[in-house]
Formats: sequence, structure tokens, C-alpha cells
Amino acid sequence: MTRIWIALLLVGLTQHAVAQQVTGPQADDGVADIESVVAPMPLQVQAPTQQPVPFDRVMYVLDVSGSMRSALPDAIAVTDTFCNDGFKAAVVTFNSSHAVWEGIPEPCRHPADVECGRNCLEAGWSWMPTHRQQMLQHLQSFTGTGGTDPTSALDYAIKNAPAGTLIVFISDGDFNHNQENGPISAVRTAQAWRLAQKLAPVQMLVWATSEVDSQRESLVELARLGGSGLWRADTRRSGPW
Repeated sequence: MTRIWIALLLVGLTQHAVAQQVTGPQADDGVADIESVVAPMPLQVQAPTQQPVPFDRVMYVLDVSGSMRSALPDAIAVTDTFCNDGFKAAVVTFNSSHAVWEGIPEPCRHPADVECGRNCLEAGWSWMPTHRQQMLQHLQSFTGTGGTDPTSALDYAIKNAPAGTLIVFISDGDFNHNQENGPISAVRTAQAWRLAQKLAPVQMLVWATSEVDSQRESLVELARLGGSGLWRADTRRSGPW
């Protein structure tokens, strides 16, 4: 399989990608009206601090707090940027606390006496882009209420991401990151925990929802720790959204 990271890196460097139209049912309260939204083009704001590593899974950590209400459709649309090859995806959402999407239940297709392999879908995961609509429908269920604290979501994602996973953190960065037990501390602690458990390290890409948000210290620091850089939509080239 063509590695997703290579495709993403080329998109970021050339500022060119094939924008895919996102369609799907609207949420009843109008929070995530994503009909006719065009996937934005990624623009690198902060270069990766680590050498890129191959991955075939993406774990999205998505801000669904009140401050993200108007930005939620675009945050959902950005997932299309990664849909240039088949890969497994998981979703962790957060506002005042975090929640984990149950994913798509899919029975294994091999005989019962055969060990599961790469083509088996574990609990909590989905295939992209095959299950993209189901993922969007899950995200549309959020009403954009609550506070903003990614601490527990980041702790969960880093500790539970299998080897070969890229964590994609999407937020406007409007949260307190300086508290002693806050998100920055959680990332450092979780990364140290993986090392102590002799688990392969995982990288995190940070996506800011606007040009202003990309300057927030919270996202800049998370991108530095995550290793895969800070990105935002290139509004000079994006379609109407």
C-alpha cells in the first residue's frame, strides 16, 4: 500500500491536492452542515520536528467543544485530505471530557482457526474511505457544546494507538495548556509511558482550524511534541467552505 505520509507530505509541499466533495445528511440542529464542502488544501505552518515514519492507521483526536461550533464542518472536511488510499481510522472526540467512537463492527472473513491479520478490522476502527460517511454521521451528532480540555483525549490516544498509527489532532487551540496536569503534560507523560512499556513511539500531526489559531502557543507546543508538524488550510487555494 502506498504510505499515506508520503502522499500527505507531497500535498503539503506542492500545495496541490485533488479536492473531494463531502456529502452527507445534515445534523438536526445544523451544527455540521457539510453538504458541498470542499476538502481544504493543507499548508505547513510548522515543520515536523521528527523524521517521518510510515503509518497505515490514523487516529483522529477531534475538538467538538463550543468554540469549534462553526469550525466543525471544515474540521470534518479535512479528513478527506488523507483519503488517497485505504487505511484504518479511529476517532476520539473531546470537549469537557473525551469519548471514543465505537467504529464499524465488521466480522473477520477468514476461517475461525486462522489468526487475524492486517485485513481484519479491530473494535473501535473503521476503513477509510469506505466508512467515511458513517464517521461523518457520528461527528455530526455533536452539538458543539461544553468546555475544551483535550488532556484525557491525548492521553488515551497516545497510550492506545497501535504501532503504525499517526495521531491527527484537530482543534482551534482555545484551551488552557499551562496547567500542571494539562494536555502538554499529558503528552509528555504518555510518550514516556509508551517508552517504558517498550511500545513503538507514535507521531502526532496537529491541524489548526484557522490562520489565527495556528499561532496559538497551545497548538505550536503540541505540534513540537507530536513530531509531525503544524498544518492549516491554505485559504488561498481552498474551495468555498
